[in-house]
Amino acid sequence: LEEAPDQNGFYLYTVLCRIPSGMGKEWAVEALTGNLFGKETGKNNLGYDPITQTLVLFKYLSHETTDFQTFKDHMDEFSAYQRYWENKINTFKRDPKA
Repeated sequence: LEEAPDQNGFYLYTVLCRIPSGMGKEWAVEALTGNLFGKETGKNNLGYDPITQTLVLFKYLSHETTDFQTFKDHMDEFSAYQRYWENKINTFKRDPKA
């Protein structure tokens, strides 16, 4: 968890993987395609951290509208997309053209 800059909410996030050297464009296309309209991310988002060169799955939650049950529901959904992307990344690492 990380406090949002506006301090009105926070981010759930996980680092999915480090982008292999020389594969930035291929990974960017894969991530952007999956992120388009939440097609493969649900209500989560994918981002790139240029400092660590990692692909990050994240979701913003508001302090005002997030009670324990809402948080739990979001965590369950977030975890499912994390597993989805971990599997997708493992497949992509084996065969980027698949």
